[in-house]
Amino acid sequence: MQRLVSVSFAVCLLFNLTVTVAADAAQMKKLAALKKCLKCDLSGAALNFAELKNADLGGSNLSGANLNGADLSGATLKNTNLSNANLSEADLNGADLEGADLKGANLYSVNLLRANLTRADLSTATNAGKIAVGEALLCQTKLADGLESRDCK
Repeated sequence: MQRLVSVSFAVCLLFNLTVTVAADAAQMKKLAALKKCLKCDLSGAALNFAELKNADLGGSNLSGANLNGADLSGATLKNTNLSNANLSEADLNGADLEGADLKGANLYSVNLLRANLTRADLSTATNAGKIAVGEALLCQTKLADGLESRDCK
């Protein structure tokens, strides 16, 4: 148990976080060291204000994670589970969210400029009316208003 607390504390220092809650401390350590954690279980993780620019989290489970204010610009989040995650004020500028599950996610003031939202599901996301999506790729994207975007340019 002491080792888990030590690893969590180290991750907190690296990301300038206040609290870290994660199902798998080893995967949090891997993310901190490499900014890469494919198919990781980070559900419920506290990654608020984390610096994850250009990180690769493809196929990971971030359901219920707190990503408030996190910098995920340019990050790869393909087929990532972000359901019920708190993404308020997160920067996802240029992020690849193809096939991502954002159902129930808090999208208050999130930056999705130039993001790839192809086949992403935002159908039950909250605060989706306050997001910036300029130049985002919306191809077969399930939107919060119940519509599905067919703009596949």
